[in-house]
Amino acid sequence: MHVLPDPDPPAPNRDGDTPWSWADGEVLPPLDTRIDVETLCDALRSTQPVRHASGTGALERGHLDASLALDDHFALRCLSSAHADRV
Repeated sequence: MHVLPDPDPPAPNRDGDTPWSWADGEVLPPLDTRIDVETLCDALRSTQPVRHASGTGALERGHLDASLALDDHFALRCLSSAHADRV
């Protein structure tokens, strides 16, 4: 697992910065990007026959989770954007 640190980690909320009183002084966790290379490579191997019309294959929940985690990177964010457009 590789982790790319959040390039712009959130600063602590100052009192009154947020409409939620419970969040005053709270620090949100950084939005690090987690890259599960092994699982992503397994997803490619699993779908290779389907993508080349030479057999069957399927993605598992772990493959999707790894893809969504990669999509958290600020330069990508395509999957979450596409999902938001559908809802």
